[in-house]
Amino acid sequence: MNFILHNMALNYICESMKTYNSWFFEYYECPNELTQIIDKILVSNPQAEVTNKIIKGIGSYIPGIGTHYFYLYENFKKQSAFYVYFEKYKTDTTKYKLSVFKTKKDKKALEQALTAIFKSSDDTINIINTCTSMGRPFNYVLNVKYNKPYPNQQIVVDHIINQYEKDKNSVIMLSGEPGCGKSSTAYVLKKEMEKRITKGVIPRLFSNIDLATPNLDIGPSVLQTANPHTPVILVLNEFDIVMAIATMKNSNRFENCVHIKNKTSLNNTLDLLNIAGNFICIITTNKSISELKSNPNYETFLRKNRIDTFFEVNKETAITKTHDDY
Repeated sequence: MNFILHNMALNYICESMKTYNSWFFEYYECPNELTQIIDKILVSNPQAEVTNKIIKGIGSYIPGIGTHYFYLYENFKKQSAFYVYFEKYKTDTTKYKLSVFKTKKDKKALEQALTAIFKSSDDTINIINTCTSMGRPFNYVLNVKYNKPYPNQQIVVDHIINQYEKDKNSVIMLSGEPGCGKSSTAYVLKKEMEKRITKGVIPRLFSNIDLATPNLDIGPSVLQTANPHTPVILVLNEFDIVMAIATMKNSNRFENCVHIKNKTSLNNTLDLLNIAGNFICIITTNKSISELKSNPNYETFLRKNRIDTFFEVNKETAITKTHDDY
């Protein structure tokens, strides 16, 4: 393992966490390489009080600290996995509560871990960011404020949940002016799914995925994390820009961007999103659907079986549109 990679990723997170209350890592067991503090937690109660110094220090010892989910499947599937969850104390923001959950041998512990990490509260919601360090993707959770939903968001959410319950997949596009709640519709969706879908379902919300991130592959880092207990909600913002990048001619700037380096790669990505199980994708744009549909370069991206439904939204309402309406 490249410990420089782990420390870079961990230090990046520590800097980011100055404005957030909690986040998590997932890593894998390698014999004789776990720190004493992790060992102690695992054989007693799965919690301890730690400081920033401890958090940065364990990055040199925990295998996989910077490559969460990248090794979750394939060759590493049979290894024991752990969730490491840090939560900032409200009374002393220099200290964190560290919780460690072993996931493979104890199904109940895994469910408790997922609930603790992903379930939203009345006024906050946990979202997942995916970043890269040294060309490898890693995921971490950020705890953000949840605001009262706009009327338009409930219309969209009801449609998505109905489609998800039927097909276990939904890919929709929201069009509207900035500030009308397109991106935060996913927050409302996560909360509603926790209430209305089968008991125990805790969606994972990936809300800040940038397809222009070099070497980021949402297959292993996002889609393969979906399952019936923790379905995935993915938000792709400003998709008009994404389509513009994918249709650029003679540009090497995005050659290392897996999903948008050319038109074919974006088409393949949209096909992948439409066949993924336990998966919802909310695509947003500030442009009108009619304007995007009239661009011949974007025709294949917006056709049937790649986008299910369109919504033209403002803060008060959402108008549902099908492909036949354009």
